[in-house]
Amino acid sequence: MNNSIVANNALFAGFNPDEIPSLLSFLQAREHHYARGEMLQSIGRTFHHAGIVIKGRIEESCIIENFSKIKLGQFFAGDLYGIPFAIEKIKSPIQLTAQSDCEVIELDLRNLFSNPDHLPPFYGRLMSNLTKFLAHQDIHTTIKLHIASQKNIHDKLIVYLHHLPKMANGYRQVPFSQTELAAFLGVNRSALARTISKMKTSGEIEIHNNKIRLVH
Repeated sequence: MNNSIVANNALFAGFNPDEIPSLLSFLQAREHHYARGEMLQSIGRTFHHAGIVIKGRIEESCIIENFSKIKLGQFFAGDLYGIPFAIEKIKSPIQLTAQSDCEVIELDLRNLFSNPDHLPPFYGRLMSNLTKFLAHQDIHTTIKLHIASQKNIHDKLIVYLHHLPKMANGYRQVPFSQTELAAFLGVNRSALARTISKMKTSGEIEIHNNKIRLVH
């Protein structure tokens, strides 16, 4: 187990390394390996475990009415996944697929909400981290809804770019390939490529590798 990655995830922020084993034991953590292409979670199956990615890349997606897949996001080493679904133990509306060979730490969250008379001393800090993480997730969902509400690809892209952090030189790092970005925005890849080309030609944006600058 890569203790540094486990210790640096959002759920364990502020804890000392020597506290991590107790945290993992409390959350009944177990290591699991998934091969590339293997599904960690399928749509409609009860979400029993949240997880921490230790190695590899995991894709989060859903299937819409015409059976097209919409990419919702990606998880990399150190990222948490599945927290809200694992808390509620609901039938999953999403699927998780290993995009490379992956190692994860699966977490059972039931102890967070049971045995109120026998809570460990770190419980308050752990719940504080969980609350902050869920707040961040809610913000991310709001951004996705803001993007989805736009009527055309140009506006979806503009809204998405405005939500990315701006570097000192004005550029914003896009963490996706163009194919992945199209999936994230829920648009056709070729149509997105044409839109980006038009925006670049008109001088609305400047592009350097995976960095884009909005020109005002």
